[in-house]
Amino acid sequence: MQVIRFFNKENYGNSYVVVEGSEFILIDCTQTPDYVLGKLDNLFKKEMVCKAVFITHGHYDHFSNIKDWCNLGIKIYATEQCYEKIANAELNCSN
Repeated sequence: MQVIRFFNKENYGNSYVVVEGSEFILIDCTQTPDYVLGKLDNLFKKEMVCKAVFITHGHYDHFSNIKDWCNLGIKIYATEQCYEKIANAELNCSN
């Protein structure tokens, strides 16, 4: 197992991928799928598959690219409190 950090310079958010073989999970989706998959494919020299995305909390920088991951059919996991923040711009600081 390997853990890799991605830093988004635009919103100062961190994402982490936990890699096992050719599969990975993404913790916080501060990066687009194209960016993450491109970097991982390049690093591991094989096609990588995302199995799930976990959102750690409801600040906008931690889910800024959630729609792109959802559009790929990736399952997104978050706590109920996190979901409430994602749905409310006041609470997630995206206002």
